Amino acid sequence: TGSGSIPTAGPPTAEVPTGSDVVPTASLVFATATVVTPYR
Repeated sequence: TGSGSIPTAGPPTAEVPTGSDVVPTASLVFATATVVTPYR
């Protein structure tokens, strides 16, 4: 269940850019920060 949340929020965001490239980029940065934060 938890793993499903990550991929689900990725593909749709990249395929449906609301503004321009800011939406997918922000999503990638946020996802990376969320993964790197717990590791640190």
